[in-house]
Amino acid sequence: MITRLALLHRLKDELNALGLQEEVESTYRLIAEHIYATSFPVLYADAQSEATPEQIEQQTSILSVLATGAPLQYILGQAYFFNRSFKVTADTLIPRPETEELCDLVLKHLPKQRPLRGLDLCTGSGCIAITLALETPQLVLDALELSHAALEVAKENAKHYNASISFLEADLYTWEGIPNSYDFIISNPPYIPQAEAASLSRRVHNFEPHLALFVPSEAPTKPYRRIAYLATQLLKPGGFVACEIYETLGAETAAEFTQAGMADVRLYRDFAGKERIVFATKE
Repeated sequence: MITRLALLHRLKDELNALGLQEEVESTYRLIAEHIYATSFPVLYADAQSEATPEQIEQQTSILSVLATGAPLQYILGQAYFFNRSFKVTADTLIPRPETEELCDLVLKHLPKQRPLRGLDLCTGSGCIAITLALETPQLVLDALELSHAALEVAKENAKHYNASISFLEADLYTWEGIPNSYDFIISNPPYIPQAEAASLSRRVHNFEPHLALFVPSEAPTKPYRRIAYLATQLLKPGGFVACEIYETLGAETAAEFTQAGMADVRLYRDFAGKERIVFATKE
């Protein structure tokens, strides 16, 4: 008989052998809770129970795929954002803590009056739009995405949380929208220069969707030029736009919004002290 405790010890040993270092503890808990479909404290309280053949096989399978360098979130099919679980696939980016900071900033800047209408550009898994919808009553949201596969994931996530969002399958560079219709625009667009692809970890470069990651090295602020233009057209007077940006291109990205005629252009630093958010308002 193999107990759950023995299987948990085996899991931690194999994760250490994979060289995950500081990620071992969080990875260990996520895998364990996924396999046993319960919280870690509850699982550990019942750790002397016998592990089923299915649970043993599932652990072996997860570790086997993890050894290829695949992100755990894709293996489990879920990632956490704002303390909520979102479905993710190889067609969507894995949500990052920096993007949570972007959502926090937008929530703090939302006007008090309701209802409000917002636009999420390059929505991916939908985690930004869904989070804002759940955190803010009476918020009306549109979410735009080029990838059909990613949009299907976003729709599933919205349905799971009963979040009312209008999803639009369209290209950021050709979609126009309705003038003066939004109180705010938020976006986490592709922003990594293609020339820097080789510097990324294998888990990012080999597994996450390049469509959502990279921009041409010769025009690294191209998405922001378009977003700045859309902000001048689609925002109501006094509305704002906030975007996640590449950490070494803060000044260049901010310049796109200044040149487009936006006001109060600001850069915000993330928890690590890096310039990761650009913010601007429409006069």
